[in-house]
Amino acid sequence: MPTVPDPMLAKAAAKVPEDDRFILEPKYDGWRVLVYVGHNGGAQFYSRSKSRLSRLNNLDPSAFQSVPADSWFDGEVVANEGWGTVQSALTQGSQGAEFDSIKVILFDVLRIAGSDVTALSWSDRRTLLERTRFTGNKVEVTPYGEASQSAHDAMVALGGEGSVAKLKNSRYVYGRADSWVKIKHEVTDEATVVGFQPGKNGLTGRIGALEVEMLDSKVPTTVAGFNENERDDMEANPSRWLGTVIEVKHNGLSPRTGKPRHPRFKRRRDDRSRLTADDKAKREQKKVYGDSGKPGGPKRRNYGAMGDDKLRLCIRELQNGGAAASRALAKGFDPQDDLDIAIGLARGRGIDV
Repeated sequence: MPTVPDPMLAKAAAKVPEDDRFILEPKYDGWRVLVYVGHNGGAQFYSRSKSRLSRLNNLDPSAFQSVPADSWFDGEVVANEGWGTVQSALTQGSQGAEFDSIKVILFDVLRIAGSDVTALSWSDRRTLLERTRFTGNKVEVTPYGEASQSAHDAMVALGGEGSVAKLKNSRYVYGRADSWVKIKHEVTDEATVVGFQPGKNGLTGRIGALEVEMLDSKVPTTVAGFNENERDDMEANPSRWLGTVIEVKHNGLSPRTGKPRHPRFKRRRDDRSRLTADDKAKREQKKVYGDSGKPGGPKRRNYGAMGDDKLRLCIRELQNGGAAASRALAKGFDPQDDLDIAIGLARGRGIDV
């Protein structure tokens, strides 16, 4: 298996930098995808969290047959019907007419024919991308144009999510960089779920809000606005939500605290990793619901604060009914839920479990 790179990420901006040093690309409402092409055009697809997207293997087996071996590309999986169709196709295994609308839009190249090209400028990488031959209609190269607010507004008017402005002379950087900026139609940010807040009044005894940590700033806040089906799922499967990344709508950030104003839940981002970095993995997991279904019950064991060796040991004990499983049961927790959390943390650190 090839070593999956970290994708380059754009910083949020309120408006387009109208500067001829930048170009403007559409911002797609899909799943980020990194594509590795091996020998004979065999393609492997990976999410932003480095999970293998094996369901895309049947996208079009011949699409990359003319691409040089040992090449990496960056792009987005999209569907005509929007993000929900991509989510369904890549997580629920839909292979019917819904899956037929899935395609991959490529916007960068990191490696071509065994040569790392990340140090080249965006302009030079774009030339390489345009010279690469993809077959069929399931793989496309993104269009681009001049960076202007009018171009951004036109894309939004056509139903787009926004745009991404990129410096022409920027190299490809693993992680977030100032040389790419995203301008969204709706102000959203990502956050990691770290706990649950009990409800009040008509929601007494139920989950009232999510306790989250903003992904970039690490600022803590609470988010509500989810529907009853989502609330039911949180209460029935708390470990499925703890550590996951969600998208938060808001009315801008407070200049004093950095907290989002009037944050509202938008959706889960199952294409994002659960606790991918150690600083995220070490956060306290608090106010987790036990079997009683009551908020504020006993706290689950803090697997995120453990070292790698201890975390591996706990995983084995949870799998085999050892001491860690007994400890979970004594606190009223399902050892399988603890195991799911521990494995998610381990995978986020790159530990093979």
